[in-house]
Amino acid sequence: PITMCAGWSTKSITPYGRKVSLSGQFYERITSEIDYEITTTALAMDNGSASVTWVSCDLCNIYKKLNDDVRDLVRRKAPGLKTGNIVLSATHTHTAPGTNTLIKAGGVNIQTTDHDIMSNKEYHDFVVRVVSDAVVEANANKISGFYVQTAVSPVQTGCCRRGIIKTGEAVMYIDTSRPDFVRMEGPDGGPVNLMFIRDSRDVLRGVIASIPCTAQILEHQYFISSDYIGRVRALLVDRYGNDFLFLPLISSTGNLSPRNLLTKDYGYGSMFDKEGADHMARRIFNGITAEMDFPVETVKDFSTFNVAVKQIRLPGWIPTAVEYQWALALKDTDKVRYDIRDYVQKKMEPYFRTPLALAKRVEATIEKFENKDRYETVETEITALRIGNTAWVSNPFELYQEYAGRMMRKCSARNLWSIQKTYDSFGYLPTIQAANAGGYSAYICNGDVDPAIGGDLLVEESVKLCDSLF
Repeated sequence: PITMCAGWSTKSITPYGRKVSLSGQFYERITSEIDYEITTTALAMDNGSASVTWVSCDLCNIYKKLNDDVRDLVRRKAPGLKTGNIVLSATHTHTAPGTNTLIKAGGVNIQTTDHDIMSNKEYHDFVVRVVSDAVVEANANKISGFYVQTAVSPVQTGCCRRGIIKTGEAVMYIDTSRPDFVRMEGPDGGPVNLMFIRDSRDVLRGVIASIPCTAQILEHQYFISSDYIGRVRALLVDRYGNDFLFLPLISSTGNLSPRNLLTKDYGYGSMFDKEGADHMARRIFNGITAEMDFPVETVKDFSTFNVAVKQIRLPGWIPTAVEYQWALALKDTDKVRYDIRDYVQKKMEPYFRTPLALAKRVEATIEKFENKDRYETVETEITALRIGNTAWVSNPFELYQEYAGRMMRKCSARNLWSIQKTYDSFGYLPTIQAANAGGYSAYICNGDVDPAIGGDLLVEESVKLCDSLF
């Protein structure tokens, strides 16, 4: 049989000794304090004919420029590598610096009050250098003889974060004690999917985890942190050593968060603070270790390992003429005037029927209607790979999990990992039902792709790409 050739490298992307502006909130957070370092891990895999280097980054978002710049630099450092199959994914931590310098419609352009900080461009360049080094090193470290064992941990991580009230509207981070609360909009996240990597002597060398929960427990904090992900990594390293691989990937969970809004995290501690991140990390670590000796599938023959990359076009989210007139009527009125200080660390319902939410909807509606040509099409890239009876497929969204479920049951793979926030960042892709219910994550200012038809098209293209590997 053809065995897997694999190598990996983990490097720090922590801006030690520098003040940075953290990415992920509508308000500025400047810090140089470090909780858990932020890292990047590159895993290179091939079977002699197909290859991929998948890179996990403790960042809020991945942008096309970041992914492309890494490929360009790798091309210069290691001309022999197949750079088109270098794929970057974000854990969506909200306590890392940003790398983006472009602000999209409905986004937030935070004007810093402190000019002694590391700029987004400077951090971008730093990350490109480190990630490209990790990619080159991972490929240089490759040795043959590895095999994979798949497993599934039922541990609970991500939970639905949108609730429905009696009007039929949806509220992000709803206070479920409010009198008009009816139900959560959708189900909580499913299991954590695992792949254990063992060498030719059957020694456990690493784990790949697809976790249905973004790393944003600490999203309001004023320190640099890899959130619960860094804590899981530390627990694994403590038990298995510095050379142990941990490749964390976040599955499609655009409508989930680490918090259980129904139980209000009873027994978990504060899921906005370090104790909550510690608890989540222990839960995931215990879930990983519990499944190590109970594989679902053992893949020793890598002759079917394959990778496919496709450029796709999706329809942009363009407002109607009626919506445009609605926005014009509200523009410059008191209803859209807000003070960002009113939203600092507000943890419940921060965007429901508030001036900030309305202002961003109005701003995006006007911008997208008046500049239709710029927004009518979204061009992006998705990557699929096959390991045994499992497939992975990427997307550049905070993708509602319903789409991932549809992909899983439509494709030929026995199990499908839908990995979000990969290659680029186009905001949320909600379902049309969610968009009709409104609420943050389902407004026109929150996403670039039309949920009425774009989601169906993404499912179709993703399934087609996965099926091409089977």
